Amino acid sequence: MLCLREKAFPFLDLEYLLTEFCRGLLKAGKFSLARSYLRGTSSASLATENAEKLVIQAAREYFFSASSLSCSEVKKAKDCLNLFPNSKNVKAEADIIDALTVKLPYLGVTLLPVQFRQIKDPMEIIKMAVSSQAGAYLHVDELIEVAKLLGLNSWDEISSVEEIIAREAAVAGQTCGNLIMSGQTCGVDLIYIKDCIS
Repeated sequence: MLCLREKAFPFLDLEYLLTEFCRGLLKAGKFSLARSYLRGTSSASLATENAEKLVIQAAREYFFSASSLSCSEVKKAKDCLNLFPNSKNVKAEADIIDALTVKLPYLGVTLLPVQFRQIKDPMEIIKMAVSSQAGAYLHVDELIEVAKLLGLNSWDEISSVEEIIAREAAVAGQTCGNLIMSGQTCGVDLIYIKDCIS
């Protein structure tokens, strides 16, 4: 790194040069090499916070450029984040990717990364998940897990998620009640609502 600076970039600060070099390695997908340089060299080092920011930025670029949830950019984003597995900030980014690629599709919600980026309030995603398919409100634990992965961790936020789920269950119960009154049934929902009422 010092040699590179002396021969080509004598006017650049060593830390800046190392930062840009690591950024290039991350963008090129050279994660194992980037890991070595992110820890610093004998002539320059990056603060852990700056290295984490570089990794998060590169992972976001990969993830938000993904054209599907199964394309290689998603895997690259995960690989990039694996460079700092013990970082709280990096884990928060990895949790969002997990929520979008694994948990939400299980609940019937498929959002492309670029669509997710346009949603400002994570509570909107929970509302989508609760109303995405009949009986989604039955998956209380999974919905709360998704909320936490999306960063909704406070007691008030979890209470709001539970309230959204309860409202959807109440609507389903009212619908089932109307069907019962007309002599029809509504399957599993009916059994669940009946158990809740008794």
